[in-house]
Amino acid sequence: MPHVLLIDDDAQVRALMRTALQYAGHQVTEADEGRRGVDAFKRLRPDVVVCDLFMPAREGMDTIRELRALSSVGILAISACPFFFDTDLLAIACRLGASAALAKPFPIAAFVAAVEALLNEAAGRDWCQPVLPNLVTEPVSLTGSGGATPRQ
Repeated sequence: MPHVLLIDDDAQVRALMRTALQYAGHQVTEADEGRRGVDAFKRLRPDVVVCDLFMPAREGMDTIRELRALSSVGILAISACPFFFDTDLLAIACRLGASAALAKPFPIAAFVAAVEALLNEAAGRDWCQPVLPNLVTEPVSLTGSGGATPRQ
C-alpha cells in the first residue's frame, strides 16, 4: 500500500486529503508543520510527500528543500496563495525540489490524480487511468489540463 505524508497546517484540508487518499487505497501520515513533517519523513520514508507552502514554524519552501536533500521522493507542493505579487510561488517550489505543484482550491480528483502520477513516475509507469472512477471522467495527467504544474 503506497504511503503518503501530508504536511499542512490546516486540519480540515488534511482531513479532506487524507479521506480521498485512503479511499484511493493509500496509507496516510499527517504533520501540521514543516519540522514535524521532516521528522516524520525521516522515520517513515513515505512514497510521496504533499507539502503546503505557508505554515507556521517551518514553511513549505524550506521543508521541500530539506526533503529534496534527503531523498528523490515525489513531492507535491500545494498552496492557496500561489502568487505573491508577480512571483509564481508554485514554480519556485518546483525549482527548489518539488516534483509537481497544485494551487488550492483544487478538485479533489485532480489532487489524487497528481499523487497517483507521482507514484507511477516513481515506479517507472506512465499515468494511464482514473484513480477515482466515480469522480473522474478522464485521466488527469501532471502534463495535462488538470491544474497541476509539472516540475521544470
